[in-house]
Amino acid sequence: MGSKPPFWVLLMARQWPKTACRVRQRSPKTCNSGEVVCGKRAISIDTALRLSKALGVDDRFWINVQIDYDLEVARDLYAEAVAKVTTLVAS
Repeated sequence: MGSKPPFWVLLMARQWPKTACRVRQRSPKTCNSGEVVCGKRAISIDTALRLSKALGVDDRFWINVQIDYDLEVARDLYAEAVAKVTTLVAS
């Protein structure tokens, strides 16, 4: 797997410890940033919007990090089943 898990990207953010606390303080019921950073939860749309605001990084970046990771995991998980699929259109 080449993609880094979303929590790895968050851990690499220099401002992360302070920002995580600020994001959680502002909306403790809906923000799962602590669980994302621990690798226990995926980045949701809601969390992407909050991280975008807190860290000044486009919300699409956070969603794309999650999607890239999910695709890598799925490719590994379903490799055998996908290999058995008949190609209908030449690429």
